[in-house]
Amino acid sequence: MSHFQQRHIGPRPEDINTMLAALGYDSLDALTQAIVPGSIADNLPLQMAAPLTEEQALAALHTLAQQNQVFTSLIG
Repeated sequence: MSHFQQRHIGPRPEDINTMLAALGYDSLDALTQAIVPGSIADNLPLQMAAPLTEEQALAALHTLAQQNQVFTSLIG
């Protein structure tokens, strides 16, 4: 694994297990339930739109980018 991957992909399963053992939890779910206040916890499934293909995502981004407006900066 490259240095970049080690920094950005997140902890390995064995790292997670070491952390959980040090904190006294047997799963990430148990840790999350212990630290997230019940008043803000939401156990409902996420309501997400269907995934897009790469082509669809690029088209959507292109449409969004077309809404950009270029203004002249008068600072200076």
